[in-house]
Amino acid sequence: MLSNAAGGFGTSNQSDQSVNLGPLHAKIGRQALEIDFLENALTKAVIARRREMIDRTHKLSIRRQAELLNISRGTVYYLPKPISAV
Repeated sequence: MLSNAAGGFGTSNQSDQSVNLGPLHAKIGRQALEIDFLENALTKAVIARRREMIDRTHKLSIRRQAELLNISRGTVYYLPKPISAV
């Protein structure tokens, strides 16, 4: 019973199943290159420009957008106060 316990969880011998991981590895590699490109490009852009990229109506949360753009959420929500004439 103990020697066949793993079979109770639906696991089977991997040699019986052939899975083509090539397309998945290609997609992961492509996404890694895209992320690297975006990180390099966005670090060169000024924060004000990156802040303008935030889309408040997008399905992606503002927190995640700010994280992807490598800016603080505080810069997204910050509203500058006008300079007083004192």
